[in-house]
Amino acid sequence: MSLWTEHRNPEGRTYWFNTQTRESVWEKPDDLKTPFEKALNQTKWKEYFSGGRKYYYNTETKESKWDMPDELLLLLEKVEKENKNAAQPNSAVVPAAAPVLSVGHAMALTWGSPVTSITSRLQLDGRRRRDNQLSGKQGSEESTLVK
Repeated sequence: MSLWTEHRNPEGRTYWFNTQTRESVWEKPDDLKTPFEKALNQTKWKEYFSGGRKYYYNTETKESKWDMPDELLLLLEKVEKENKNAAQPNSAVVPAAAPVLSVGHAMALTWGSPVTSITSRLQLDGRRRRDNQLSGKQGSEESTLVK
């Protein structure tokens, strides 16, 4: 059982509460972070949400991107390979109660379907970037999560 519980303040900002120490924090505790989130902390990139959309911010260059930067895609691949080698799963299954991910007009991935880890993530991201370049769209609404 985790000592941390997740909550939202009246403005919708997420915070975590430690039931043992009664401490509240704005940043997700390390105990709750995924291996990728822990690795992300070691980079110059930070992951944020705006209007329900995820974006990436480079703390050194002050650059913002809607698409995951190549540096983070490589980091994600490395972390997932390490986890795969440690656990030896054949594929990951995404939770069934989540929404549908729409990637341009090329394909749709429904949560709950088997996904081959980073390979699918990289293929989906590459298709989204290609579709956006072909249509002349940057940060297109078509490449976001559908609620």
